[in-house]
Amino acid sequence: MAQVGKQVVASQNFLNGLLSLPHYGELRLKQLERLLALISKSSLTLDQSGPIISSLDSRIWDGASLERLKSALADKTVEPGDVAETEGRVKQQDYSSLPRYLTEEWWLLLEKADSQASKEKALELVCDLAAKLGLRNGTEETYAFLLVLAFTMHPTSVVYDCEKQSLLQKWKPVMKRHLKKYLPLTSSLTILPEKVDECPAIYLRSAFPDGWTPTCPKGKSLTEVFRLGRTWPLRVSNVIAAAGKNVDSGNVLTQMTVSALDVAAAVARQTTLAISQQRYQDSLDMPGTRQSQESQNVASASSVLAILDKPPETCVSDVKPQETACDPQKMIDSLRHDLEVEKQDHNTGKNKKVKKPKNPSKGKKNLKRPAAAVAVLRRPAMSVPARQDSGQVPDPHRAALLSRIPKDVCSQFADGCSRCRYTKYCTISCWKRRGYT
Repeated sequence: MAQVGKQVVASQNFLNGLLSLPHYGELRLKQLERLLALISKSSLTLDQSGPIISSLDSRIWDGASLERLKSALADKTVEPGDVAETEGRVKQQDYSSLPRYLTEEWWLLLEKADSQASKEKALELVCDLAAKLGLRNGTEETYAFLLVLAFTMHPTSVVYDCEKQSLLQKWKPVMKRHLKKYLPLTSSLTILPEKVDECPAIYLRSAFPDGWTPTCPKGKSLTEVFRLGRTWPLRVSNVIAAAGKNVDSGNVLTQMTVSALDVAAAVARQTTLAISQQRYQDSLDMPGTRQSQESQNVASASSVLAILDKPPETCVSDVKPQETACDPQKMIDSLRHDLEVEKQDHNTGKNKKVKKPKNPSKGKKNLKRPAAAVAVLRRPAMSVPARQDSGQVPDPHRAALLSRIPKDVCSQFADGCSRCRYTKYCTISCWKRRGYT
């Protein structure tokens, strides 16, 4: 056994670093008792015990310890054929092909089992038949097939999926007791052949002394019987016994299940495709995409038209192309420049220090605001309309600019606009925003 060799090497490596300790003898005795207990529970062949004995180090073990280890290994060394019997392990036998061995009499007997007592009797008889064919320690799938033959062959018998696993757990110990009544065989089959002709004659004569004749069930097809046995749940977690095995091609229910899974997969793919297309359409409207840039350009153009304070139709139809041909980017840059200048002027007036009058009484704060601060915070443009409307201070630059603007365009702003607070014929800055310099 490989585990014994690993434990011997581990114990020697552990003791090798403790040779100089004063209580080394006690540690070695504990390791010796642990190894002897492990060896007593295992069985070794000559090929396994030989390397273990040669690996024993005389520096670590004293003479008495070496003798005890060698004698324990020698006692547990057996022949290769006797290892399975010594360890008490019996190979499991797969007898899931048992329905192919049933004759016409057996099928009639199983199909007549309609009551609970008759089904229990049929289960006992099926176990006896399997034991005559050499079954002693069946696999879980084998027990499922025995249960299918005894409980589901009657035409009116129905076993629901929720009952299958509990039914197997209930009758599995009963089937094992029936098989243990027979003496163990010196040689047995690990797998019952699917073809009856390949089965040893000694087993066939024991199970069918009058001879065997091929036949098929009448109530259910042989394909359905195999499907029931291979899909019978063997665990609480409903692990199907048919995992890794091929079901007959004539199984209609299996094909229907596969087609249903294909349809579900196709629907899932279509749903995923629709979701991805919707996400792509949504991404086109996000900032940074090409369409969003185009929409931003349209919005900027509409904002420029709003500054002109006139409907877009009038602007397009009345203004001549030569006179309104201006770069939109320059207009945007000029707007940004004016906005920055206006912010700087506002911040300059806000941050400008105002001299506070001396407070004659110490310890008290003057809560009155200086009158000069109000004058500083006022926008200079507030006084422009009154000065220009009165005609006292004419502006030659504005007059020269208005003379170069077409009369039909200039007449549209005879009352000014909202940006210049409705100054007649607007100010120079308004005309600069419109592209006239």
